[in-house]
Amino acid sequence: MSGKKPTMMQVKNVIDNMLRHVAMITDRLEKLDGLLDMYIDFKGDKDLFKGYVTKTITTKIKERENANKEKSGELRKGSETNRSTGNNKQAANKRQEKNVKSNKSTKKSTPIKDSGESGSIGL
Repeated sequence: MSGKKPTMMQVKNVIDNMLRHVAMITDRLEKLDGLLDMYIDFKGDKDLFKGYVTKTITTKIKERENANKEKSGELRKGSETNRSTGNNKQAANKRQEKNVKSNKSTKKSTPIKDSGESGSIGL
């Protein structure tokens, strides 16, 4: 099938397979969620676990917010230094545009392959 576009039926089959896999993964995640709930109930420390989860999630959220603040501050600093090297950036942008144009003319499309196999993980 080299060089040929996939037919609508082939595309439909690939999408159907992907949807089946997503449904299977969703089902297994729901089962794992129920299993975890049952285990926490079995251990008898549900309140302790909820407190731990809340504390951990709150800490992770604060860490991400701080990292984002630091990152945005670094980006602002970087943009100020980039202004001084504007001529170099303009030359680099022109080279990149030239490369993109040359790549578009030689780029070939690859067909979608449907192997028909579905992997499964047993739980």
